Amino acid sequence: MAEEAAGHVPRAGRKDFEDSQHIRTSIPKVADFVAGVVVKNAMDTEAAIKEIKPGLTPYERAVVAEKIEHDPRVQSAIEKTLQKRGLDKESKDHFVELLWKYAESSDPRDEKRQLQAWRLLGKGFIADRLELEPPVSLPITGATDMLKRMFGGKLPSEIEEFEGSTQ
Repeated sequence: MAEEAAGHVPRAGRKDFEDSQHIRTSIPKVADFVAGVVVKNAMDTEAAIKEIKPGLTPYERAVVAEKIEHDPRVQSAIEKTLQKRGLDKESKDHFVELLWKYAESSDPRDEKRQLQAWRLLGKGFIADRLELEPPVSLPITGATDMLKRMFGGKLPSEIEEFEGSTQ
């Protein structure tokens, strides 16, 4: 009856899935799929979106990636995916605990494990530590004259206090 009154109304044009910026993460299977692709791409959400929706421009990819990074359903699915693969914090803590157990073992049957545990612990605690030297102060000479010219001959009180504390 409505068609008789209004005639044929064409359906609104829709973008293809690859060209659409929307991902229905409210569906649990979709959130799990997106999380799996994000983890597979080493947590690079833009690369994951490029794989899921190759038709998007770089700007659109960045927008969708930003939405995905802040989507609580996807974040929860990522945590579950990492946990399955043993990459969550609890698994890491358990692994380090096992390393210390074997490193401190006095059982002669654990000699190979002990050596490997010490090797891994040494890499984690000694070799990869970055040594930083304290920063060296860099005195700037002639800045007072330049600042006086910039402020019309008189320095503001904040700059005068700063100048007095550095000398």
